[in-house]
Parts: sequence; structure tokens; C-alpha cells
Amino acid sequence: MQRSIIASQSRRELAKAFEATFGRWARQSFALHAGCVLVLMLVPTLRWWSTISDTSASSGDERPYFAAFELVAVGESPFTDRAYLYPAAFAYAGSWSVEHLGRPWTDGLLRAANLLGLAVVVWCSMAWLPWSAGMRLLAGGAFVLLAPQVDYSVESNNLSLAVAGMVVAGLLLAERQAVAAGLLLGGSVALKPIAPVAIGCLAIKGRRRDARRSLVAAGVAMAVVAVLVVFFPHFDELVARTRSQFIEGTVSLHRFPKLFGLEIDALWISVAVALAAAAVVLRGSLGRARFLCFATTAAIAATPIVRSHTLVVLLPLEVLALTVAWRRWRAGRTGGATVPSWLESALVLLAVAGLQLSAGAGTIHGQGVLLELAGGGLPAVAPFALVGYLLRTTERF
Repeated sequence: MQRSIIASQSRRELAKAFEATFGRWARQSFALHAGCVLVLMLVPTLRWWSTISDTSASSGDERPYFAAFELVAVGESPFTDRAYLYPAAFAYAGSWSVEHLGRPWTDGLLRAANLLGLAVVVWCSMAWLPWSAGMRLLAGGAFVLLAPQVDYSVESNNLSLAVAGMVVAGLLLAERQAVAAGLLLGGSVALKPIAPVAIGCLAIKGRRRDARRSLVAAGVAMAVVAVLVVFFPHFDELVARTRSQFIEGTVSLHRFPKLFGLEIDALWISVAVALAAAAVVLRGSLGRARFLCFATTAAIAATPIVRSHTLVVLLPLEVLALTVAWRRWRAGRTGGATVPSWLESALVLLAVAGLQLSAGAGTIHGQGVLLELAGGGLPAVAPFALVGYLLRTTERF
């Protein structure tokens, strides 16, 4: 009984501290937030200037984008290119941009959107750290400069960074600016369909009387998805391409049935994840921050093709889990937990490292089941471990 009381008090203290810290961060002026985001855009721009400024030829994951743009320009389906895995609306918008602005400007806009998305995710992830704005900015800048995941993501030029920024900002804004949040979430799906399950979770959350704006945000997002994805030309081709795509290099759950010779349709795995996520959200008591972490984890789990750059959307979860582990270790107890505080902290660090070093896991395939499980299993399972840890060690915040 005494251990249970200690655990409850510890969870409540952490939740109150995080809520107060986030409140102070949210009340800071728009100019301060915008300035910090701009600085966090400038840091990778200077660090990877040679890559970002070279728009003479598309590199990395941009190649299928521009191939699809060219196909649309001549009246063909963007899915004629086998490497194109994104909604058709993006290809049509890109084709228009190339025609009216030119290829270099279009390339520059895509890369600027990625840098903005990265900066937004990093700055939002700093919201629960009990530091000054300057210290948060230094920590965010250091992460951008040093994280292997950021290096891989910027060099890849994949739109995952832009999409991650839209998803994180949309989920955080849902209870304050519902329409803007819905436009961000729906627009993110039109670029890259990572957030559908997160939008569904938001709709379920909105059934609560204290979260009606979340329902509005989810409704706006669904309307945008309907217009730009579901009822847009070539939707059937998008579904078929996603379901048939070879996913051996992914770091999602969808990779592992195939390792054991099980041919399970990716759609059914995604549906199972969505139903499980809905059941958790129906129980309520998540709060804003914990909901953000849970919804992004569920979204990643339901996505068949996940690379290291896709996992950037989980950065708020990583920062919160590390902060919880640090506070509990400093307190000299684990709130009645059955493992020592040092071991608890070490396991959290291991899970975060698995996500940050996940670029290599995507290259381990065709080298035996045990090696693939060892290399790809940690980044696939780490989000569940971290979100479970966060929900277990904190109360609603």
C-alpha cells in the first residue's frame, strides 16, 4: 500500500511539473516562438549548406517526387513511376510549381519546408524542459547538429520532416486553434499519409466535453483528406501501391511477419493498430502531452513504410521520457517500481538510442532472421516501450 501511495504521488508531481512548464512555454510571445524556430532552421541550413543549396539535380528521396511531377505534366499517372508512394495531390501541386516557378525554386521550397518542419518539431519538443528560452534553444540547436537521425533526414531530402512538423503542431494546437490544427493534420496526409490514425484518435478524444475543439480539428482534417486524398484522382492506385510495396527495410511492425514467412496484408496490421489505439483513447485521461506522444506512436505503428526520418515525429516522446527518467533518478526512487532507478534510466536511454540510430536498421535485410530482429527490432519496439513508460510514470497532463 505504501509503495502504491509513493508511486501515485510521484506520478502526480511529474504531471503537475510538466503542465506548469508547458504552460509557461505556451504563454511566451509569438515573436519569441517564431524567432526560435527561425534560428533552428538556420542551424541545419549552415551545417548542410552544400546539400541544401545544390538544386541543380534532385538528390535522395526527391528523385521520385520530380519523376512524378514530370509524369503529371505529360498527362500520365504519377504512380507510373514505381518509386512514388505519396498521394497524387502532391504530385499535381509539384507539377504546377515546376511549370510556373521552375525546378530550382520547387526544389528549394521542398527543402525549406523540411527545415521548417524539423525546427517546429525540435522547438515543440523543448516545451516540457524547465529551462529558459535560451537554454531550450541551445539544447535544440545541439540536437540538430549532433543527432545522427537529423543528419540522415536532411541528407535524404524526404518530406518526412515537413510532415512531422505539421503533425506535431497540429496535435498541440487542436485544443486552441482547431481549424488551423485540422488544416495542418489534413495537409500532412496529402503530402505523406502518416497521420490518419492520429486524426482518428483526435476524433475519439473529442467526444469528451472538455475536448470539443479536438473533434472540430479532426473533422476539418478528415474533410481535407477527403478532398485531397480519398476523392482525388488515382486514390485506388495509392492504396494498391502502399499494400504491394516491398517493406523489407522498414523499421515498423509491418516488417516482421514477413521475416517468419507470414504473408499478412499491411492493411490488416494497420487496422489492428488503429483499433488498439482507439481502445486506449476511449479510456481517456491522457491529457495534451501524453495524447501527443500516444497518437504519434500509434500513427507510426500503423504506417507500413517507416524510415529513420519518419521517426522524427516521435521526438517529443523521447524528450519527455528522458526527462521523466532524469527526474525519477534525481529523486532517488522509481515510485515503487520493481527495477532500480539506474536500470530504468539505462533502458530509456537504450530505447531513445534505438530511434536516433535507426538509419542503419533500415539497411539490414536479407541477412538472417536473428540479425534483422536484433537490428530492426529495437527501433520498431522502442516507441511502444517509451510511451508505455510515460503513461505508467505520469498522470494526465
